[in-house]
Amino acid sequence: MDKKIKLSFVKGNSEFEVPKMTVRRQEELMDTVKELKIDETKEQVRFNREFNKYMILKSLQAVDPKVTLEDINNMHPDDFLYVFNCIWNSGREIRSDKNFQE
Repeated sequence: MDKKIKLSFVKGNSEFEVPKMTVRRQEELMDTVKELKIDETKEQVRFNREFNKYMILKSLQAVDPKVTLEDINNMHPDDFLYVFNCIWNSGREIRSDKNFQE
């Protein structure tokens, strides 16, 4: 089972299951961030920062469409990292640090 969390600005502070991260969602996010016209080769740090914000935004909007980028920008940095990790790791099938082919 994936993680359940609560955030004050999502679903009226009700607990919700973190949406699963997929390759499809990652590709959609990359396209979204590219629309911001950030030169990925020159501004890698900025591109990554915006990608991370939009990953959280789009994932939380799947739970509550009312979530805004402003909500994400107003998060505490530790909460941001926690939610990022919850989303990034959600839906994983391989949970071991061991070589999965062994």
